[in-house]
Amino acid sequence: MSSFCCDPSRYLPHRTPMLLIDRVLAADAETTRCRVTVSEQCSLFRQADGSYPNSLFIEFMAQTVGVFAGIRDSESGIGPRVGFLLGSRKVQLHKKKLAEGDVFDIDTRCLFFGQEELPSQFECRVLENNTEVASAVLTVYRPRDLQEFVRTNFA
Repeated sequence: MSSFCCDPSRYLPHRTPMLLIDRVLAADAETTRCRVTVSEQCSLFRQADGSYPNSLFIEFMAQTVGVFAGIRDSESGIGPRVGFLLGSRKVQLHKKKLAEGDVFDIDTRCLFFGQEELPSQFECRVLENNTEVASAVLTVYRPRDLQEFVRTNFA
């Protein structure tokens, strides 16, 4: 992965209000770094006191993983595809609440990329001012054919 577009909507099927990633900062064959500024795009998750739950970190990580997969697909001429978060391990959330204006960089490193046949695993970290505020290992799955997957598994 030598070149990439900084616009995450090029790689993710998400659109407002579910596209939370602001910018793709870096990407290579094993890693991706994205940035999120907590703002109006996160309004669905705003709590009564105006803060945002730290569980949003998991979605930030998952969307950054999606960017990684989307960049790989784009190199083959394939557009954004839906993926599923199957699970998370070693979850650590060091910041209790997020606030409007907080800026986070999300780093993901591919531990195993299962293509369409197997789940993939990614080690993820969320940084605020270069300090880790969250981390997890995510297991994700992206079927080759979403319609067939749904028909076969949920019909």
